[in-house]
Amino acid sequence: MKILLLGATGFIGSSLAAQRPNWSWTLCNSNTFDLTDFSGSIDYHDVIINCAGFFGGLPFNLMHGSEIVAENAKMFATIDRIAREMQPAKTICIGTGCMYPGNSANSMTEDQIDTGKYHTSVFYSGIAKRLSLDYLRQLPDNLGWEFLILSNVYGPGEPTDPLKSHVVGSLIQKFLNGNNQMMGTGSAIRDFLYISDAAEAICRFAEIPATNSHTNISSGQGTSIKDLVTYISKHTGMLNPQWSGNADEDGVAVKILDNTKMKSHIGTWQYKDIDNGILDTVNYIK
Repeated sequence: MKILLLGATGFIGSSLAAQRPNWSWTLCNSNTFDLTDFSGSIDYHDVIINCAGFFGGLPFNLMHGSEIVAENAKMFATIDRIAREMQPAKTICIGTGCMYPGNSANSMTEDQIDTGKYHTSVFYSGIAKRLSLDYLRQLPDNLGWEFLILSNVYGPGEPTDPLKSHVVGSLIQKFLNGNNQMMGTGSAIRDFLYISDAAEAICRFAEIPATNSHTNISSGQGTSIKDLVTYISKHTGMLNPQWSGNADEDGVAVKILDNTKMKSHIGTWQYKDIDNGILDTVNYIK
């Protein structure tokens, strides 16, 4: 299978080629060509996988605001044009849980998309991810596509830049730097998926006939932030994390992506357990 991988040096993208080493991969990043300003053409590939994007963690969202929408819209327009010209069997784009309503209190199923406002902390990222889904939905009927909504992916390769890192990477970096001050109460529930499991799911979707739909990619299991901190404390040696106790800092109370649809399409396998996954991530960041 011949794959055009966009965003090949990012956290998600850099894990994919190793998951299917027998495939023929064309690895593209911003040094190969700039998706915000690209007018060339690309040879035929069976599948386009887009992991590129102008996204980051919460500080990044606060710093860049509507620029997130503008920059990603340019990239999506280029990907739309490439797909229409190339006519691949399938185009795969990556979404995240920021697309779901910010007031959700239960496991998130795909039919909840567009049923409420985004959480204020991820407002612009939610808009940008939703825009990429719209592009896919407007592709000609003969072009297959998948929109894969990833839960909190973590593992080796995790960004350590404070602007780019997410909850696992930022907490590990904080503890390794000797900072034990925690925001919130730790009661919020999140769904964590190890990087190789996320890569396996994406590759399996590349292998099946197009579903032309959006699908959650997750472990389907919830872990409280307090329990996550316990695992990270264990492997970093940080003792006695101190919580602010301010519930307003917890964010969405529960964010677990239901993976029933995913399993119906690509089956299941033994996911990496979070304790060993955190150990691998700590060793990588160290």
